[in-house]
Amino acid sequence: EADIGRILSTYKTNGNLTTQEAVALLQEPLPAAEIQALRDELVLVTDPGRRRWLLSRINAPAYRARINRLEAIRLAAQARMSQMVPQQIVETHSALIEAGSEMHLRTIYDLQHGLGLRYDFTAVTRSAIEETIRHNWSGKNYSSRVWENADHIAAQVRDLVQQNAVTGRSWRRCVGEISANVKDGGRYTAERLLRTETAYVANEMEAEAYEDTGVDEYIFVATLDSRTSDRCQERDGKRYKLKDRKPGENYPPLHPHCRSTTIAGIDDEVLAGLKRRARDPETGKTYTVPANMTYKEWRDGLSPEKRKEYDVSRKSAKNYRADLKQLDRYKTAKLKDMPRKIADFQMIKYSDPGRYSDLKRQYARYRAFDADVISTEDEAGRFIREYANK
Repeated sequence: EADIGRILSTYKTNGNLTTQEAVALLQEPLPAAEIQALRDELVLVTDPGRRRWLLSRINAPAYRARINRLEAIRLAAQARMSQMVPQQIVETHSALIEAGSEMHLRTIYDLQHGLGLRYDFTAVTRSAIEETIRHNWSGKNYSSRVWENADHIAAQVRDLVQQNAVTGRSWRRCVGEISANVKDGGRYTAERLLRTETAYVANEMEAEAYEDTGVDEYIFVATLDSRTSDRCQERDGKRYKLKDRKPGENYPPLHPHCRSTTIAGIDDEVLAGLKRRARDPETGKTYTVPANMTYKEWRDGLSPEKRKEYDVSRKSAKNYRADLKQLDRYKTAKLKDMPRKIADFQMIKYSDPGRYSDLKRQYARYRAFDADVISTEDEAGRFIREYANK
C-alpha cells in the first residue's frame, strides 16, 4: 500500500499530472526507439510544461516496472495460502473422522433407546468414514474445496490491489476491502466448509446406522426457525426410502450451512405422540410442538405479531453476509447514531425505514465527497440523490 501510493504520488507530482493522465501513461507501452526520440527532443525543449510531459513519458516504463511488484503480492498471497492448506486439510480430516464415529454411535443409541431394545451391532470402521469423506457428493470432495477457497482468497487480494492501482481509488478504501474480504471472507468460507462437510459425514453415518438396524425409511426434519432455507422447508416431514437417498437432493445436507437432519421412518401414530422443538421468532426461545407438525403448518400458525418478526428475521438471515459488508462500509464512514452490532443494524434496516433512510443519506454524502469523480457541488448533489435511492 505504502510503496504503490508513493510511486503514483511521486509520478503524478513530478509530471504535474492528474490521476487519470498518470494511469494512462503508465499503461501505455513505449518502444525503445520512441523513448530515445523523446530524450533527443528533451535536450532542445525549454518550455517547463513540455519538459514535464516529456519526462513523464520517458520515466513511465521505470515507474511501471516498480508498480509491477504487484505481481509479487499475488505470488506471496498464493504461496501463503498454499502453506496453510495442508494443515487445514489435516485438521478437517481429523474432525470429520471424529464426527462420523460419534454420529453412528449416537444414532444406534437413539434407536435402541426409542425401541426399548438392546442388541449387538458393529462399530463403523475408520476406513468406512474415510471412504465417505472422499466421496464427491456435491461434485468435489472437501480437500478440493479447501484448495479452491485458498485460491479464491489469494485472487481477491490480487484483484483488489491491481484494481486500485489502475483506477486510482483511495488506498484507505482498498485496504479496508482487502482486510474485510480476507479476514471475514476467509473465516466464513472455512467455517462453511467444515460445517457442511461435518453435516454430510454425520448424516451419512446416520444412514449407515439405519441400514445396520433394518430401518428402510427416513423422515426429513428441517429446523423450525426463520433461518431455514426454502428447499429444506419444502421437504420437512416428507418420507423417503433409504435406498433412494441422495445427499443434496432428498437427504441432508441440501446446501452449505444446512442444519436439516433425519429420523427413522416411524409410524404416524407414534410420531404424533412425540415432540419437536421450534424457535419463537419474537423471543428467540425454543418451545415444543407436535413432532408431526410440518414447517409450513408451524409458519402458518404463527400470530400476526410473530409472523412480522419471522419475516424480519428471515430477511436478516438471508442477507446476513451482504448486510455485514454494508455495516463495515458504514462504520468506515463514521455515520451519526451508527449501530456497531450487525443485529442492531439489521433491526434498523428491516424494521425502521425512516432511520435506515437517514443512514443511507449520510453514507451517500460521505461517498460523494470521498469520490474522485466529484468536482462540483452540483455533481455531489446528483451523486447523493442517485446513491441514496439504491
